[in-house]
Amino acid sequence: MRQKTKMDPLKKFIYVLRLNSGQGHLTSYAAELTFYILLAIIPLLLVFTNVLALLPTNPQEVAVTLKNILPSEVAQVVIPIVVSYLNHTSTGAFSLGLVFSLWPASQVFNTLQRVFHRIYKIERSKNFMFQRLFAYLFTWLIVMVALITSFIFMFGEYLITQLNQYLLINLNIVITLIQQGWFLASLVLFICLVLLYTYLPNNHRRWVDSIPGAVLAMIGFTLISRLFDLYINHFNPSASSNTALGVGIVILMWLYFNGIVLLAGAYVNVLVFDFKHISSDELLYRVKQQKKFQVHSIDFDPQWQYRPYLTGKLTPCDKKEF
Repeated sequence: MRQKTKMDPLKKFIYVLRLNSGQGHLTSYAAELTFYILLAIIPLLLVFTNVLALLPTNPQEVAVTLKNILPSEVAQVVIPIVVSYLNHTSTGAFSLGLVFSLWPASQVFNTLQRVFHRIYKIERSKNFMFQRLFAYLFTWLIVMVALITSFIFMFGEYLITQLNQYLLINLNIVITLIQQGWFLASLVLFICLVLLYTYLPNNHRRWVDSIPGAVLAMIGFTLISRLFDLYINHFNPSASSNTALGVGIVILMWLYFNGIVLLAGAYVNVLVFDFKHISSDELLYRVKQQKKFQVHSIDFDPQWQYRPYLTGKLTPCDKKEF
């Protein structure tokens, strides 16, 4: 009976990195994602404002919240658009406006799904309409999460107070957490990231496997927002002058770096999953087979290109060599 190969964790992690080196082009993926976000930025703003229009929100409160979340230069562009729309929109036009604006906005999730499939090493479905419909429905899911979150922000404290009276349970700690808006916002962001990493790619993995990437992405988003604001305001204020070009560059770079962080979270999920679930023997075999995969042979099978550990071209080899 063949003895199983033992490998120390550091060496195994290096092999996992080598195995997944083919889909680590995060900067190019982030550039592609940023391009589609820019194309869909107006529909995305329409979706966001249409959702807020459903609730009895004060536009000034929305402006303060956005100012705390977004870098100053990005907030200068986004806040006037949102406030103006909230002041002049009506809930009667909500349903039609949201339905139409969600379709182009869903292109972002369609692109993100395509990039996730490259990172997760998954064969993409060839049914175009199914892909677009799935992206559209996933966009609706994110909208519903945003609606529920906004409702909790506005009425959560009142509902918890009523439950305190009828259930005779001390829920003051829950009220305190709701009053701390950053906690609820962080929790919602974490849930959205787990949903993205779990259900957007067609990989059928458990939601637990998406937690490492979601945690990394949350930390990355926070650091980018703070460091970006610090750099613009203190080290290079001329880069964000009030010209349209300066503001456009700031928004573009902010989207690009956040895109890198979002995709890095997916890449970390792949590394952690392979490290935990691939045995040392299987890992060694895949890495060796990856090296042999260089020249086409007459026995080449097109389906092999979708195997997660094969890149490049195939050369004839016998499994007995390993």
